Amino acid sequence: MIIPRHRHEYGCCANECAPTAIAGSFTAFLLMKAIVYTKYGSPNVLELKETEKPVPNKNEVLIKVHATTVNRTDCATIRAKPFFMRIVTGAFKPKKKIPGTEFSGKIEAIACNGQVFLETNEARFLKNTGH
Repeated sequence: MIIPRHRHEYGCCANECAPTAIAGSFTAFLLMKAIVYTKYGSPNVLELKETEKPVPNKNEVLIKVHATTVNRTDCATIRAKPFFMRIVTGAFKPKKKIPGTEFSGKIEAIACNGQVFLETNEARFLKNTGH
């Protein structure tokens, strides 16, 4: 799961980032397991699949999720109900294939000024994507 992070944490602009930089692109552990859905519907549309691990873009973090919940927002998102939610989630099929809004885990990488840094802090998150 990639979450945009607050700008300029760890003093990125002053090259004082706390984590250690990785040479080249972030290629460690290329696959991950995730619950995905490619169409709207009941919980039966959810599938456990191996998928490509995302690479964090500028000012984002990559989090290895250890625990998550299923809440009202997730249920409404996979069903696309009420119907007007499709304006945000995708008209005919989901824009984002991995559902979820609440989770906890470990930060694996931080992207800052075009470089990716390793990090191992544990954290809890609430993803606010507007839906």
